[in-house]
Amino acid sequence: MVEPYLRNLAALFIPEKGIMKDEMKFFLPIDVWIVRVLKCFNNDESIYKNVTDNPDKAKEVMIKIIEENSLNPAAFNQGCWYVGYHSFDLLLECLSLSSYEGALLDEI
Repeated sequence: MVEPYLRNLAALFIPEKGIMKDEMKFFLPIDVWIVRVLKCFNNDESIYKNVTDNPDKAKEVMIKIIEENSLNPAAFNQGCWYVGYHSFDLLLECLSLSSYEGALLDEI
């Protein structure tokens, strides 16, 4: 799969608006982490079934989100992967921070 490498090169060397709509699909790798994040944006369950066999539907959803919000395609894809991959760690960090802040408020 060459898409992650193309996405990373695009993020480094292509201006934010330099990727055209018909080219985006080549810069958007889709994996389970990205699909989990896309679920937050879209309720179409068909894109989540056999995503590794047919990632085109997930790419369509991602391209639609990118266009509607004027996002950088490579950066959005990277961000989705990061959030999806690190979601459990991020959750634990948020929970520990909120419980710490709660403890501070209890002392006041």
